[in-house]
Amino acid sequence: EVWSFPDITVPQSMTYSASRAAAIAGASAQVVYMATDLPTTCGLANTQIFGELLSAPTGGDTGDGAKHFGSYAQPLAPSQAIVQPKSVPSACHCQQLCVDHMSDGCRSYKYLYEEAAGGGAMVQHCYLQITPFSIADGRWGTKTESVVGQWPGWTSGTTGLRLTGFTPHVVTPGERFTLTLHGVQLPYSKNKGQDLSSRQRIKIVGMADECTAEVPQAVKGVGCARTLRTTAATSQYRQVQGGAASSRQSVVFAHCSTRPSTADSERATFEKLSIQSVQTTQQYKVCYCDGKKARCHENEWLEVPGSITVAGSSYSWSSLPASPVLLKLGAT
Repeated sequence: EVWSFPDITVPQSMTYSASRAAAIAGASAQVVYMATDLPTTCGLANTQIFGELLSAPTGGDTGDGAKHFGSYAQPLAPSQAIVQPKSVPSACHCQQLCVDHMSDGCRSYKYLYEEAAGGGAMVQHCYLQITPFSIADGRWGTKTESVVGQWPGWTSGTTGLRLTGFTPHVVTPGERFTLTLHGVQLPYSKNKGQDLSSRQRIKIVGMADECTAEVPQAVKGVGCARTLRTTAATSQYRQVQGGAASSRQSVVFAHCSTRPSTADSERATFEKLSIQSVQTTQQYKVCYCDGKKARCHENEWLEVPGSITVAGSSYSWSSLPASPVLLKLGAT
């Protein structure tokens, strides 16, 4: 069996670049380009996160007889080369490799980079691990206040919060169901004083709607408050409004009340939901807010992969005329 490894032969700059073109009007019209480069980093520098090395399923073999695939090393010399597809050139590549192996159980990583005398990498070693033993207080073997910053050359991190899906995908019209959200690094702590899992929120909206849209009337068990959002007006908006508007307002439904009944770091369960049928089959999507702040704001909602399908009603009715006619009855 061959284990997949992302193609890292394409150069990676680990820099986020943004550019904008602006036209300058005048006798000699020209276009001026503005650009900025923002260096990005991955993980905690000079830090080790300890965890069990990621192991291959039964029958997995990396090629050198080892029954694991959580170790990718840059050999010190050709005679010491480990049979593997490629080395991992940076901590960001190591993190992406962990994300690619989430379904195999990867939850954390650590990356060692040491330069040889005169420049050049002497060691480039990526370790993929399952759930960490420890991230915070205490460095192994000594009495220091924090594990962060105590290990020169090491960079460690986790996959970060990732939403992988939910169940169920098909529900019976009008019947209550329980929705279970799946992911990794969901907000949860065994320490009740630090556990923020009860702040997580979901909402169900139409498949074509934004996550800030109003919850359809057919969806029951999800309540979201109507909020008026005020944002700075763009130049295009001011132009449409005749140049007078300095801000614009819109209605969003971002503050929701549906909290999980049970939760841990990889799932959250929401009960007593139902969706009524309409005339045709409908699809809905699920949106999620981690609730790390006291309230969910409009830019904190994420779309969860997948959809919910609800069959259309077998029966429908209409009235003639379409608009109801009110009749005033005389006194009896």
